[in-house]
Amino acid sequence: MTTTISLFKQTNPLENRKEESSRIRTKYSNKVPLICEKMHSSKIKLQTGYKEKYLCPCDFTLAQFMHVLRQKINFSPEKALFLFINGQIKSNTRTLGDLYEEDCDKDGFLYVFFDEENVFG
Repeated sequence: MTTTISLFKQTNPLENRKEESSRIRTKYSNKVPLICEKMHSSKIKLQTGYKEKYLCPCDFTLAQFMHVLRQKINFSPEKALFLFINGQIKSNTRTLGDLYEEDCDKDGFLYVFFDEENVFG
């Protein structure tokens, strides 16, 4: 299992991240504060202004989030997109609420990393 260090973690002190996630969870108790970044080794080109912070409903599945992410990063349909949580690929039918309870970081955010794979050649 490989883990990736989050750029968000590197640029924001732990106490600030804890305060922000706590404030978000208090205000939006039915939402999951999520940080979504590309893997460091990924060749995916992100548009200027890509925002890594997401606030998603707890009952959103990982597949639904992947659909939203594909639209946000304008990802071509002939490529497969893989999402990693704690270095693992989780089932697309899992809800973000369940994944948050299971894999939430000590700062209160759920960290999701993505990478691509060519499917048709």
